[in-house]
Amino acid sequence: MAITVSIAVNGNTMRTIANVPWSSGMNAQNALEQAYATGTGYSFLLQYFGDPLGYEVMSFDGIAAQQGADTGFYWEFSYNGNPARQGIDNTPLHDGDTLLFNYVAYNEAAHSRKRVGAIRSVLRARQRAS
Repeated sequence: MAITVSIAVNGNTMRTIANVPWSSGMNAQNALEQAYATGTGYSFLLQYFGDPLGYEVMSFDGIAAQQGADTGFYWEFSYNGNPARQGIDNTPLHDGDTLLFNYVAYNEAAHSRKRVGAIRSVLRARQRAS
């Protein structure tokens, strides 16, 4: 009964944390916290984007998203090989699931209609307000 969490940059896997203990009711955020608690030596930073977007990863191992820059990078979250439709706090897991966080360049044409487009809109609005 385990989850696998992988961290990649531009599709190149940098770290895989296998055998993250799974339990009933677990979500992707719990899996990241559990992987951290096992002493794997990685770090992550989350940011909350409100309902319905939830929590998103902003940094792994010191690799941080360039918030608000249209040409910046972001952490693309995939669940069992498919782009996640919800934040990590709202993505329920099952035994054997795989999570991938891939640091990729944001592309307006490809990503604006996905969750990341909505997140970037929230970040831009927060920047304008400050």
